[in-house]
Amino acid sequence: MLKLNARGRKIVRFVAFAVLVVGVVWYVSLKRVEVERRNLGQPVNKETAAKTTGTVERKDFYNDYRLTRERTRSQQLDLYREIINNTNAEPSARKEANQVFLKMTHYVGKEAELENLIKARGFEDAIVSLYENTAVVMVKAKEISQADAAKIADIVSRGANIKPEQVSIVPKP
Repeated sequence: MLKLNARGRKIVRFVAFAVLVVGVVWYVSLKRVEVERRNLGQPVNKETAAKTTGTVERKDFYNDYRLTRERTRSQQLDLYREIINNTNAEPSARKEANQVFLKMTHYVGKEAELENLIKARGFEDAIVSLYENTAVVMVKAKEISQADAAKIADIVSRGANIKPEQVSIVPKP
């Protein structure tokens, strides 16, 4: 079990909170996509969506998402750097923080690489989110054919070294 001093515990709590916030934002955006898909392809009225969700549709969801993801990850990486460089932190906590830091930096580069590969295959835009053994891909499209889904799953599974069945693909116009 990790033993941290008071500052280390605060840092770990903050990192956990930041991860939770990112997870909630991601979950809400996925649920919104599901609701839109259930509308059987009917366009969602932006006024109705704003009233029911309390948000207004963004002009460029994909760039906004990337900026938010980049800011959040940057903050998380900074916190892990603090733990790693904190000589008062337990060696096991520093080691664990270093492992998480390395995994996160690997994911950051890999996600951007996979997004570019998907766009190079003719898709207007894409966001790839990598997790331990899964990936979620949002593709800028009203719908995705099975052939396109197979192409995307192949790109991501090869690049992230996971099985194609572990890749979830969500169209997001």
